[in-house]
Amino acid sequence: MQDLVYRSCSLLDDERYDDWLALLAPGFRYRITAYSPEIRKAMTWLDHDAGELRALFDNLPSHVRVLGAYRRHVGVFEEVSRDGNATGLRSSVVVYHTDLKGASKLFALARYHDTVTAVDGSHLLAAREVRLDTRQLDFGPHVII
Repeated sequence: MQDLVYRSCSLLDDERYDDWLALLAPGFRYRITAYSPEIRKAMTWLDHDAGELRALFDNLPSHVRVLGAYRRHVGVFEEVSRDGNATGLRSSVVVYHTDLKGASKLFALARYHDTVTAVDGSHLLAAREVRLDTRQLDFGPHVII
């Protein structure tokens, strides 16, 4: 299951969105959330199913984007739940951006809260919630974290 989480990051880094979508189980849900101490509430920044993510990826060429590459470093895997065919995983993720001049900087800190399920002998992502620690993101990432 850890390989699935790592592969999902690697495919996003390489902008191989069709291959990333192939890792998803039927009924997949993707959310980006962050807690705001100012309003003392959780905020939902994105909440999409697989079809909505496909539309987002298909429309990327029409968006203005910061040039360069994003790299996700994921680690500290922890199994947090197991319920029948579903396993809950929590991972720490750090996202860096490297511009065209080769300068790299931290983009975001977050945790993945993944639900992984077995489908026909393969592990697939049934859900991913990205819980951001970073709440001030630079311009340009019109892709998921």
